[in-house]
Amino acid sequence: MCPVSFCWSGSLKGGGQKAFISLYCRQSDGRKVLCSSIREFLCSEAMFALGIPTTQAGSLVTSDLYVQSNAFYSGNPRPERCFVVLRIALIRLTAMDRPIARAASLVARRERSAVLLSSVILSEFISSPSSSSLSRSAWYDCNTVTVRTAKLVGLWQSVGFCHGVLNTDNMSILGLTIVYDPFGFMDRSDPEFPDVCRWNLARLAEALGAELQSAKAGAILDEFMTIYQDFYLDNLRRKLGLLRHQEPEDVELVADLLKTMHITGVDFTNTYRLLSAMSCPAGEQKDSTDLVVELIVEQCASLEELKVANNPTMQPSELERILSMAETNPGASSRSNRCAPFCYGFRFERHVSWKRCLLMINETFDISGHHIRRRLARECNEASDPAEVEKQRVKFMNSTNPTAVLRNYIAQNAIEAAERGDFSEVRGLD
Repeated sequence: MCPVSFCWSGSLKGGGQKAFISLYCRQSDGRKVLCSSIREFLCSEAMFALGIPTTQAGSLVTSDLYVQSNAFYSGNPRPERCFVVLRIALIRLTAMDRPIARAASLVARRERSAVLLSSVILSEFISSPSSSSLSRSAWYDCNTVTVRTAKLVGLWQSVGFCHGVLNTDNMSILGLTIVYDPFGFMDRSDPEFPDVCRWNLARLAEALGAELQSAKAGAILDEFMTIYQDFYLDNLRRKLGLLRHQEPEDVELVADLLKTMHITGVDFTNTYRLLSAMSCPAGEQKDSTDLVVELIVEQCASLEELKVANNPTMQPSELERILSMAETNPGASSRSNRCAPFCYGFRFERHVSWKRCLLMINETFDISGHHIRRRLARECNEASDPAEVEKQRVKFMNSTNPTAVLRNYIAQNAIEAAERGDFSEVRGLD
């Protein structure tokens, strides 16, 4: 049972036309079809299981109504059964900025600000100050949303979650993940989102402008990137098993790893999971770096995938020279030379062989692997039991780095089964 003071908020998605329905939605009828409904239902539960703040689907209800839908934008719409999703805890940024911005006068803006701020502060931010000052409430509202959103984006990035439509209408004032159509879990590391989220928060600050001084709003927004970067770095430290202390060099270590993951197209989720098998140099553990690197390289994108992902800019003669140097005498070249193709963005010409490409990938991951292993050694001090430290690290990494995420093909298999009337896969994934 919930305490008496606790308030649940929810919304129906797919229940029909609304007051503020997007003109760009399918036929603007407010309906939601099987494919998108199941994706939202499954992903909200997957994100909750990963410990990421999210709305949750309280229920998923089928209907006898069918509408025309073009799920893959192929130009071939087909009839799909309608569904209604009950989402728990959903207040969009537009719930604040749209009504205020549409007010006819400054007086009306202030009146709407007062009503909306009182409603949101009292019902959602339980630990809010007791001050009755509207400007104080506006500051608290904007500051709290900024901190929550910055941390939310850091969590998205740490699991490779990609939000498909990140506008103010698809961001929550509570710092929750909302609206899962479209979405994806990245196969490749590809950082994004922080700048977009900051821009959306700036629109909220503008809406509260009648009560929130511009200097205060600017100071709050200026903190966004710092909060995000610090929180994101802490999350990546934990994903790498760096639990006992922090070092300034961790920033470079994490940046090098993310860059290597991005340019080689290595699988985001599997790489972090495999890194738990990398042994700490302290104690009597056998050096497993080479084995781990070999397993990670197997997760890399193919040469053809890398060619498609990167537009060639390096001259063929220059690329040939660098690859030949690495192939014939890799030990003689400096780290910057060995990684030169990656520093250029790992852009390939069609004649580059997979064998030569694989050599470069192995060398680059070997550098990152030994860098991580040296850092792990400093996790153990003289008073520590290396075996116990290693045991705790591996246990923590395996609990932090998931073995699987809701990849698109997994969701699609469940959707296709549901279209045939079989919801067992949906229930199995839930």
